[in-house]
Amino acid sequence: MGRSRSQLTSIFWKVWFILAAISMGYVRSELGDVVEARFEERRDDLDISAAGSILLVEDDVDYAAAVEGMLAPLKGSGYSLVRVRTLEEARHVLTARDVACVIADLALPDARGVDVVDSLHDLSPEVAIIVLTAMEEEETAMEALQMGAQDYITKTSADARLLEKAVKYSIERKRLQSELAHQAVHDPLTGLPNRTLFLDRLEMALARLDRYRRAIAVIFFDIDNFKLINDSLGHDIGDQMLTLVGERLASLMRGGDTVARLGGDEFCLLCESVPDDDRARAIGMRIETAFKQPLIVAGREFYVTGSVGVACTNDPATDPKSILADADA
Repeated sequence: MGRSRSQLTSIFWKVWFILAAISMGYVRSELGDVVEARFEERRDDLDISAAGSILLVEDDVDYAAAVEGMLAPLKGSGYSLVRVRTLEEARHVLTARDVACVIADLALPDARGVDVVDSLHDLSPEVAIIVLTAMEEEETAMEALQMGAQDYITKTSADARLLEKAVKYSIERKRLQSELAHQAVHDPLTGLPNRTLFLDRLEMALARLDRYRRAIAVIFFDIDNFKLINDSLGHDIGDQMLTLVGERLASLMRGGDTVARLGGDEFCLLCESVPDDDRARAIGMRIETAFKQPLIVAGREFYVTGSVGVACTNDPATDPKSILADADA
């Protein structure tokens, strides 16, 4: 997990560019090979029956009707096509419907060029985007893909077969990208955020202190004598115990708080809008109290104790790694 989220995002864009425009000569990254291999496993049996709506953003009424005709073979997959003329209309659809794929022109009445892709990606990062445009510029294609599009098709080359494949493949690529992005910032055992995601959320929480006068608390929790548990009971029991510890910690937190597994037997909690140091310490005490109740693993009761460290700040200039180290200390 040495790569940051921004680095991984950059890698994903390069992967999409390889798949959509291999002639441009990009070199596959190691992560790109993973996406390509998994995509090849599914490409002969792609199914978008549960994909939701396909949103077409095109201000040329006649061409929009032609595209709808090209997409007719997909009707058996159970999708519904929604047509709008502007980016603002697309915004309303994306907030009101389950949209799986957007097909967008780059020349709209209220937006032009790659700003269309940028806006759509900001509105709905989980939606696949296909650019369908009269522009035939290689540089524009590259920018669109880097902004978050999965494919780029010129209007002169578009036909029913090409559009059908583009929709199916773009949805599948987006699914794979989402899976890999989730894996990159979550602990594979517990499903909790990992250190990378925790530090990212901590950084954002510190930035929000500029607007709010309350503090944030970082609470470090590690299990006492966990190596002994692993050595005496086995790693399977140890893994189950770690998962249950994560679940118990998460049950103590509010919806907006973050519980992460940093590695080994180390967990960390981020609590925002904490009134003062006393409230932060009270949260730490609540964690200690919660573990007076046993964990049930393989039908047996285990009592787990842990060390709790609390660090609190209301200074937005605080270094994220420093406050994490303070809580650990």
